[in-house]
Amino acid sequence: MAHNERAIASYLKSGFREEGRERDSAFIEGRWIDDLIMSVLEDEYRALAPGWPEWPQLERIAREGAPALRLPRPDRV
Repeated sequence: MAHNERAIASYLKSGFREEGRERDSAFIEGRWIDDLIMSVLEDEYRALAPGWPEWPQLERIAREGAPALRLPRPDRV
């Protein structure tokens, strides 16, 4: 949610980017709030986290054409 500035800052610091915004998508506590769509691509993530191990399931998912993955930073796991 766009009003959660601490969460947004954390995602941005972790390498996520804002991809989209659903305007006035949720009515919370008497007001309309935007919803943010954020993601990080695998190559962007790996550039931020060198040495992160290759996961066989990531390779399988990539081969099968699954949507982009949203992964935590390894230093936060």
